[in-house]
Amino acid sequence: MTLSDFAVRHDELCVGEPQMGSVGLLPWDERIFGFPVGEYRCGDCSRVAAHAGMMRDALDRWARGHQVEICVTSVPAARCDWIALLPGLGFHFVDFTLCMTLTGLQVSRLPESRVTLRPAQLADAPAAAAIAGRAFQFGRYYADARFPKALAGRRFHQWIENAIVGADERSVVFVMSDQGCVNGFAHVTIDNAVANLALPAIDVHLQKTLLGFELYLATLRTLQRLGVKQVTGKISCANTGVANICAMLGFRFSGPEAVFHWHSPAARHLNPSPHTQKEASSGNSVASAL
Repeated sequence: MTLSDFAVRHDELCVGEPQMGSVGLLPWDERIFGFPVGEYRCGDCSRVAAHAGMMRDALDRWARGHQVEICVTSVPAARCDWIALLPGLGFHFVDFTLCMTLTGLQVSRLPESRVTLRPAQLADAPAAAAIAGRAFQFGRYYADARFPKALAGRRFHQWIENAIVGADERSVVFVMSDQGCVNGFAHVTIDNAVANLALPAIDVHLQKTLLGFELYLATLRTLQRLGVKQVTGKISCANTGVANICAMLGFRFSGPEAVFHWHSPAARHLNPSPHTQKEASSGNSVASAL
């Protein structure tokens, strides 16, 4: 599989109405989850608001036609108009994200790290992937009460496994190990002296220690030796532990975005709505009320 196999093609949600936004399928997530996942790119807020019913119907038809169970979208945090409108269109807020940037890495005076990283070998893939599958708590799929946690973990499990198997000079997984046992990793992509911290993590039992800081520090020192000048990344605002580590290391934050999910009424793989479960258990469901 190549990157082109996972390219997202967007089409107008309402043909001939580009202001209503566009939709596309996410091949990477579909391959891992076993069901189609969609993405909605917002159009003109005023236009969508004036034709909200048409937009809702069009999204429902598109989702049914492609068997989409969940559709994701995000908007800048400053777009309070979209944030107010999206729930009325059937989207539910799940997360806030932040972009992070560290510039001037080559002139940064980083402290010595107590841990050593090495490029992952194929033999490291099972252990690193297992950590990826259990170590995370944040991100849009983990924050969605309707989304099964096991599937969210499978996404990161497959991510790291694929990254190790397909590693090259532009995409590498560094592992942190103790007596031959992998206990952390950092997947990094590098392009024109700019590195993206795609997915770093340490194992669950080490997350209350200083090893999280040491992993980030060791990763930066490794990138510094490789000639990287700038480091970027994206995190959930809920992940304050990582935000604090990155702030201590000199990262700056920007580009906050609100993330929303739309769930298909016909979804077979998602968890039931918590509200539906509560109403059913109390005997106050819509059906019983009627």
